[in-house]
Amino acid sequence: MEMAYFLRCARLTERMGTGVVSGRAFFVQQPVDLATLAAQQRVKPITDFDQLLGDAWPEDETADEFIAAVRGWRREGGYA
Repeated sequence: MEMAYFLRCARLTERMGTGVVSGRAFFVQQPVDLATLAAQQRVKPITDFDQLLGDAWPEDETADEFIAAVRGWRREGGYA
């Protein structure tokens, strides 16, 4: 694999901290039902779907402009 890939993985691991579960540990976990998982993670149901939409991009800009911006951020080494 190329070195850039390993550097990206290292940065991601650094950003995520010690709470990261290894692939092996992830797959040996006992399966749980969705209600149990939600209780363990202390998540609550969404009551207003519009809260999920956010304001990610100005409405007056096109999809092409958005894609160009994302590509620019990636060239600059950003995480987009």
